[in-house]
Parts: sequence; C-alpha cells; structure tokens
Amino acid sequence: MIRWVNSDRRLRACIRRWRLQAGDQLAGGFRSEVTRCVAADGTEVIVKLAATREHARAEAAALTAWARTGAAARLIDADFDHNALLLEQIRPGTHLIWEAVVFRPAVPGVPRGGEIGSFSPLKPGRARRLGV
Repeated sequence: MIRWVNSDRRLRACIRRWRLQAGDQLAGGFRSEVTRCVAADGTEVIVKLAATREHARAEAAALTAWARTGAAARLIDADFDHNALLLEQIRPGTHLIWEAVVFRPAVPGVPRGGEIGSFSPLKPGRARRLGV
C-alpha cells in the first residue's frame, strides 16, 4: 500500500463520489493502488489510485486514446483531485484485441509495437503533441 500518498483518505472519497462498495485491494500495482469495487447497479469496477496527478492524467489520456481499440480497460470516470481512475474490471483471461495494437496504429502518431505485447516508448516531443 502506498501510504505516502494518503491512499486511504483518497479511496474513501472516491467510494463516496462514485457510490461504490469497496472490495479487495488487488496486488501488483507498481506506482498505484488498485481496489476492486461494486457500483450501485452491481457493475464490477476498479478504482485505481495513481501516485501523482500527472500519472493519473497521463493514464487517463492513454486510455481515452485507446478506447476504440479494445486493447485497454475502459475508463469510466476520473477524479484528478484524488489522482483516481474508475475503470471497468477486466477478468483474468479476458482477451484483448491484439490486432488493433500490432497490425495497425490505432492512434495516429503513436508507433505500433514490433511484436505482440511490445510497445515502443513515446519520444518526449510526440508525447507532448498527444497531450500525455
């Protein structure tokens, strides 16, 4: 758990804002905390608390850019006051649409990876032009 970013307070604020029931914290976050939740309508969602506002904004921009490709979780909402993203929950074994990533650039100006699952890093100038 990333205590140095006051994650407990931020998670409680997001749960109130989005009217969620908190579930388990998921393992594996490197620079964020990820908590499984259930929305009021029963939809299973994820609250992802990023370490910084910049990380949250960059990830939201990337998820928005990739939204039509089927290659990323759907961004439902964002709360940049708490560096939080509300995401659709993807179950292990959910297949992404790899051809959108590998065989054609899904986002103009973003280079495609050379192999399945590989991505080239964005050059600083290109990242600024894309707003990330």
